[in-house]
Amino acid sequence: MKRKYSVKGMTCSACENHVHNSVCKLPGVEHVEVNLLTNSMNVEFDETKVDDSMIIKAVKDGGYQASSYDDALVDNDDLSNLKRKLIYCFIALGLLMYVSMSSMLSYPIPNIIRDNVYFNIILQIIFLIPILILKKDYFVNGFKNLIHFDPTMDSLIALGAGAAIVYSIYSVVLALSGSLMEMHLVHNVYFESAGMIVTLISFGKYLEAKSKKKTTDAIGKLLELAPDVACRFNDGKEEIVKISELKIDDLVLVRANETVPVDGKIVQGFSSIDESMITGESLPIEKEVSSLVIGGTNNLQGTFIYTVTRTVEDSTLAKIIELVEEASSSKAPMTRTIDKVVKYFVPTVIVIALITFVGWLIMGEDLNFAITSAIAVLVISCPCALGLATPVAIMVSTGVGATNGILIKSAEVLENENNIDVVVFDKTGTLTKGMAQVSDIYSHKLELAQVIAIIASLEKGSSHVLANAFIQKAAEMNLELKEITDFESLSGLGIRGTIDNVEYAVGNLRMMKESGIDLSRYQEKIDLYLIQGKTLVFLAHDQELIGLVSIFDDIKDTSRQAIQRLKEMKIKTVMLTGDLKGTANAINKQLGLDEVIAEVLPQDKENVIQQLQAQGNSVLMVGDGINDAPALVRSDVGVAIGKGNDIAIDAADVILMKDDIRDIVASIELSKRTIINIKENLFWAFIYNVIGIPIAAGIFYYSFGLRLDAMVGSLCMSLSSVCVVTNALRLKRFKPYYQKENKKMKKEIVIEGMMCQHCKKHVEEALNGLADTTAAVDLENNLARVETVQDDSILKNAIEKAGYKAVGIKNV
Repeated sequence: MKRKYSVKGMTCSACENHVHNSVCKLPGVEHVEVNLLTNSMNVEFDETKVDDSMIIKAVKDGGYQASSYDDALVDNDDLSNLKRKLIYCFIALGLLMYVSMSSMLSYPIPNIIRDNVYFNIILQIIFLIPILILKKDYFVNGFKNLIHFDPTMDSLIALGAGAAIVYSIYSVVLALSGSLMEMHLVHNVYFESAGMIVTLISFGKYLEAKSKKKTTDAIGKLLELAPDVACRFNDGKEEIVKISELKIDDLVLVRANETVPVDGKIVQGFSSIDESMITGESLPIEKEVSSLVIGGTNNLQGTFIYTVTRTVEDSTLAKIIELVEEASSSKAPMTRTIDKVVKYFVPTVIVIALITFVGWLIMGEDLNFAITSAIAVLVISCPCALGLATPVAIMVSTGVGATNGILIKSAEVLENENNIDVVVFDKTGTLTKGMAQVSDIYSHKLELAQVIAIIASLEKGSSHVLANAFIQKAAEMNLELKEITDFESLSGLGIRGTIDNVEYAVGNLRMMKESGIDLSRYQEKIDLYLIQGKTLVFLAHDQELIGLVSIFDDIKDTSRQAIQRLKEMKIKTVMLTGDLKGTANAINKQLGLDEVIAEVLPQDKENVIQQLQAQGNSVLMVGDGINDAPALVRSDVGVAIGKGNDIAIDAADVILMKDDIRDIVASIELSKRTIINIKENLFWAFIYNVIGIPIAAGIFYYSFGLRLDAMVGSLCMSLSSVCVVTNALRLKRFKPYYQKENKKMKKEIVIEGMMCQHCKKHVEEALNGLADTTAAVDLENNLARVETVQDDSILKNAIEKAGYKAVGIKNV
């Protein structure tokens, strides 16, 4: 069983490790992932041996708070509470500093405070107490973890501030006993240092929490997409219900400018829907009866009724949020290495502080010098910066990917994508549009309509991607499909079936050859169609070839751009397809991939990936069909087109919500940017500690007179984590390369079919409705003058949807 929990009270990666270890010790717990950034914990456990209450108790025994998971990644109430406590701390600190500095600086203050040392110290203690009460968790958790020999950042704060307080009280006792002169007492108490350390670190934690909240913006925006209520039809009447009450097959009404509540299929009406917040697709999508709609998308115009196909828990939006949260909570191999470093970091710092303290005493410095140097070491050391370096970058990048329609399932995938050097593409539906159309029909024995009727009747029982092409062609020709018996599907070859007691076989060239069927009568046509890059489907009966049909699947407009970009990145591109070599090579002439591997059976695709990996390559596989699933799992990174088969999507590591393979490039580029960002974070975190700790210890004191005050150290400690989070936030500026490269171009489009001002208006509305496009129509010359970033194919498509024809487009 897998459950998610909220964990509060963690301040650093050492805390994260402490919670992890506390839960791992429970019997029946199989796997634990704790995320400091999202204050969450994922636990896989055997529910017969352990339950929620035991897991929550283990966390609480470790000094933290735990509960069933809620969606507040950085709770606004917690942030407000932090801010309120911080304001009180600063007020108390201001009063504390005002009193403590009165003996050294000249400013208005009652003489009794300035001249009476003991009264001055009593006031300092009074003003320090509220700070200690407000921030007692540092001391409670810090010392508790120290006693358990599992120190955290809280332990460093507790030791640093606690040492300052204990030494100050010790000095007061010495003065009262006469061992310390009263005039020196004021310089030997560090109550203001303890207050400053705790307050400044709290200030840093507040800034860190605010910054962390920005890293979760993408998930927060996704959570806000779905509306709270929906308009449901109940016995023909409209009723407003919560979207959680919607059930499958419920009828829901959506009006213009409303948000689609949950996923479904339109049964009445039509509209234009903005799906950019889910898929990243910038253009509105036309929807009509039988079109699918996604919960959380915006209905721009028109009213429609749809039937619910997925409840809110199983909706596309819910799955996206779940994927992004899981990716954010997962740990990359790089993170696990850092966790091992952090595990020993805090104990090492405590040892260094002890060595500093003892070392200065041995070298003849007084107790005051030794203890302040040790305190400085404790408070400047920052395990937070190290612990946050990787997860904040992962959180931001997975969120940015989601807003651009790229869903990355785990942090490990992000790291793996950085090393990709070979990208393998399935052909149909990936490089091509997957909308196969019948191109040519030939038979020496049957009428052309008979060939299509037989093949379409057989294909209606098939799940093959080409089946729809025949069924659609039969519908266009008004052909009646017949019942089939003895249907048999032969993976990678074709199908067999009986119609009116006559057995037929429909399949590819391999099927014909393996069946020993003579192809000589059709060889000239076969060669011609193959040269044209068309896919061949053969119809045979009684060991005789009686029909040949060619299928043409047009290449996606974005395929060439994606492949060109991958070549620029020095990444090898490979086409992996079950089609004939001639067909695959003809298509590759238009695309220019580095290698084509054709005539591969579905079960052999996985072997091809394995062979590429055996050559030392890191392989990314792109596919959208059931037959791609084994290869997707075998590859280092599997990418599924979001509109593909559910099995392929489940098997993949990355899901592209748009049907645009340029997002494969964007995904790899995002990975590379993320890894660079993580390395930058780690460099600054390490260099901060490497430089800061020796200075705080006083190593350069005799040589350069360089020594760090504990209060300055505490401020540096606080701001180091903020710097790491701020650097990670730069990833929010990431844009897919093709969005950055798009520049507006002026074009003239020759249009057929316009006859009046209404026609002009329709075309202008269609073109101006495209993103970043302005258009004006010249009705007299049948021209549209356009300034746009859109491809010619998108412009043509918009004009055709408006009911007209674009016969020519040129740049001007």
